[in-house]
Amino acid sequence: MGSGPSRTVEWDELEKHPLLIRLLNEKVTSADPLWNQFLSFKSPQYAKPSPESDKVVRNICRNFLANSRLNGNLKALVEQFTVRHQEILTAVEYGDNIFPWHCTNSLYVIRRLVLHLVENFDENTFLTILNDNEETVKNLITCLVNVLSDLASLTEELFSAVYFFTEEALQLLLIFQSVTMYQSSENYQSMISKIFDKCSSDKLPRALIAFMEAKRYECEDPRIEAINSSSGFVFGLLSMLGSNSPEVPDQRKHSISKLSEALLLSFTMTSLPEDYQEKSLKTSILASVPNGIVEEDRVQLPFGKIYEAMIDSINTEQGVLLLYILIHENESFKNYVLSKTDIDRLVLPILKILSRPEKNSSHYLYMTLVVLLILTEDDSFCGQINEVGLKKADLEFYNEDQATANIVEIINLSSLVQLVLMRVIQFNLSRVKDQYLHTNCLAALSNVGIRLKGIHRRVSQRFLNLITIISKRLDISNDEANHVAILKTLLDIINACLNQSLDQNLELVYHLLHQRASINRLRSIPGLAELVDNIELVIGFFSGHLKLGKDDTTVLNTAEIQTIIGKVVRQLPRSKLKQFPPLKFHYEEDQNPEKFFVPYTWSVIYRSFSQIGWDVAKVQLFEADAFL
Repeated sequence: MGSGPSRTVEWDELEKHPLLIRLLNEKVTSADPLWNQFLSFKSPQYAKPSPESDKVVRNICRNFLANSRLNGNLKALVEQFTVRHQEILTAVEYGDNIFPWHCTNSLYVIRRLVLHLVENFDENTFLTILNDNEETVKNLITCLVNVLSDLASLTEELFSAVYFFTEEALQLLLIFQSVTMYQSSENYQSMISKIFDKCSSDKLPRALIAFMEAKRYECEDPRIEAINSSSGFVFGLLSMLGSNSPEVPDQRKHSISKLSEALLLSFTMTSLPEDYQEKSLKTSILASVPNGIVEEDRVQLPFGKIYEAMIDSINTEQGVLLLYILIHENESFKNYVLSKTDIDRLVLPILKILSRPEKNSSHYLYMTLVVLLILTEDDSFCGQINEVGLKKADLEFYNEDQATANIVEIINLSSLVQLVLMRVIQFNLSRVKDQYLHTNCLAALSNVGIRLKGIHRRVSQRFLNLITIISKRLDISNDEANHVAILKTLLDIINACLNQSLDQNLELVYHLLHQRASINRLRSIPGLAELVDNIELVIGFFSGHLKLGKDDTTVLNTAEIQTIIGKVVRQLPRSKLKQFPPLKFHYEEDQNPEKFFVPYTWSVIYRSFSQIGWDVAKVQLFEADAFL
């Protein structure tokens, strides 16, 4: 191809260009050289199509598809791709950028046409248009699955030549899956999903996981090669459909990993007949086991790569949602996560999200909290985070808006979990007042709190300060039940610490002594008297030892008080403390969870990939401003 200058095509010329006129009106076989000429353009890389360009492209798609029923050019377009794709790996190995470039552009055109079909026709109709022999879609998806599986094993150097091809392939598959968005029912059983199931078992999930974990960076697009002026119309596409800027917008960084994550997530949301479940991609993912574990009828997936990918993506709503689905639905994956000795790498990003409740949507906050709750259901997890010491750098997100006196420098992970959860509780009480958030936050607080060891002074302070604040609100609050529930949870945690690990929680004793008046006021609240009795017994015991001689006015400094507490703690008559059954809370989904999760999942995917050019006016599954 030459390097001469090419003429930019204006909007009023684009639809009249000879190449398009021929494609729209004449029969073009899959072997026709016209495809090479037509596919020699640089499609938009990053920019969401402008309204003007999108209108023109949609009109071209409409005319192309209408005429394709007569001339068969849509089938020819798909066929020329299915033939070409077999040679893409060879082309990459020999450094041929032109071939992957043409394949990428072929997918771009197919993607725009399929998007138009999905948005404007019911599934039966668009499959009829695309599937004149009922094999076209299956062959196309099979080709994409096979080539993605091959590309996932390429080195990063070789992969750079097919980066945008991979991106186009993933976007096309996601558009096929998005047929659910254009249905009003969350239980819609898509025919496309069944085609996916026939084309892939573990091959596609494995490729997607490889792309998720690899974090392959944006690379130079091989399609920037100068093009012969005979294909001048293609530069019109470049100038009108997308940005020519080399800058990569934030939302497109790591787009392949995000697209792969979205596809994997979409497969977990498919609705299929019960007698079909064992054959589905959904079941393959949610019933998978880690590599090396052989169980009949269960697919092996690289859990280590999924775990690393989740750590990288948990700072996004989509990432949290996928993590939730995996640990809630796949017991093997949850057990794998809980077995990790570096669990703090996963928990710290979760706490970072929760520590800024005002900056995240309520649904994002809720799903993040539920992930933490599911982890806290495990006793070994709660014990492990007691042993994880944190560095000052780990606490930057928590200390950002703290007064100097409240900055935390040394703390274990369990105590940090408590601090963050109490922050969420106060936020919810004062602003959101969401019952689901409230219930699950208290559950997680209790699961971790009753196993606290080495409780940090800031946690002790927050416990007692929160008790004081809430007890004062009881007389003026219209939300008495929630306030009492919080008080009971905090008192349960304190009692657990006193009964099980008092000698390891001396900071708590010190702060109880300071707040004994606040504790005493709780006795009159129904349901709290027994919990208060235990605490007052401990307070009374240590108060007696802190009165040196007969001089009740002796003033002791903090160090002296803590020294005395440490010396006499083993003398406490533990037998007088009432034992309460340990509280254990588990997350429970509502009945018919798909009513929430299917629309919510697709709303997250829709917002994450605006560059695809979804037409929100055609979406029926959710409202445009839902789940924000």
